[in-house]
Amino acid sequence: MKVAALLLLLPACRGPDPSWGAHGRRDTQDDYLPPDTTGEDVNLTLVEDPDAAWACADDPPSCSTDYLAFPELAAAYAHPISASALAAQLLAIENGEVEVLSPGEVPASTLESTLRTALNMDFLLDGLDDRALTVTVVEDDGSFRRLLFADPWVGTFQVLLLLPDDDQAPWPGVLALHGHGGDSEGVLDDLFGRDYPTRGYALATLDFRVMGADADEDEVVRALLREGFTLEAIRIYECLLVLKYLRWLPEVDGERLALVGHSGGSVAWNLAIRQSPPIAAYVSDLTSTYYDPWKGWLLDDTVPALYPVHPAINEIEEAGLPVLRVPYSYQDEFDEIIAFLGQHL
Repeated sequence: MKVAALLLLLPACRGPDPSWGAHGRRDTQDDYLPPDTTGEDVNLTLVEDPDAAWACADDPPSCSTDYLAFPELAAAYAHPISASALAAQLLAIENGEVEVLSPGEVPASTLESTLRTALNMDFLLDGLDDRALTVTVVEDDGSFRRLLFADPWVGTFQVLLLLPDDDQAPWPGVLALHGHGGDSEGVLDDLFGRDYPTRGYALATLDFRVMGADADEDEVVRALLREGFTLEAIRIYECLLVLKYLRWLPEVDGERLALVGHSGGSVAWNLAIRQSPPIAAYVSDLTSTYYDPWKGWLLDDTVPALYPVHPAINEIEEAGLPVLRVPYSYQDEFDEIIAFLGQHL
């Protein structure tokens, strides 16, 4: 008989951070802040260091050190299971033994609690604006910035920021996410990233680590799942750190932020839109069952507890914000995306 026991795999987590109700951005349109300045409403320190180097720059897909260290850092929030118990969960899904619920069978309150329990990331969300974040400016020519984000939970990752070449700041902002096998430069070159500033939007994109759909990703996914964590939650958290920066940045209007996801980036944000700070609009090109092995490897979207409710998760139009679905890679839909963003931003 099929069962839905995977819904309750993890103990309940703490409640949401009430600070999400207010935007943590500066209410100022001052010029670019000088080095070593901390934002007024969020704990963010900005420094300039053109010599700063990202340890993962040569090969982000294999840069797993910070993620493999995460379970020890977050040990107080772990819910360990054995490798055999994890294998049994995955095998039950593989064999069709886990009941999949229709969207109508999953009330919104049940879905929200299931997401929070399965992702086990309340401790990351709680106090996010108060947590120290250091942003190092490595390059800045006025319209392009290469940044390194350093966070105590997930280490250091790279963010690229493009700004319009006009005097209309603060601009609406777009956070665009790549998928497996991609990177931030690919967002700029292949997913219209360089075109957003020409339409009046600030564009941020980050480099996900361990997103190669390979053995390195499989190792991290399994290590995190065995401790009651998920790589998907870490992806979401890193994106929330970028949103924290954008809401703080004087050149960007923190009330007008949109997300544009591609592939694995969309899959993460199909979850995140239900627990992120307010977002004005969202563009997605992919959904997931939250169990989709690739050549035998587990990918970041493997969250066994979410498999039974994935049809409800994939009803992203029910998440409470404007949503535009586009074909995968949206190669001919840029004008449609811009029109959609113009409606809501």
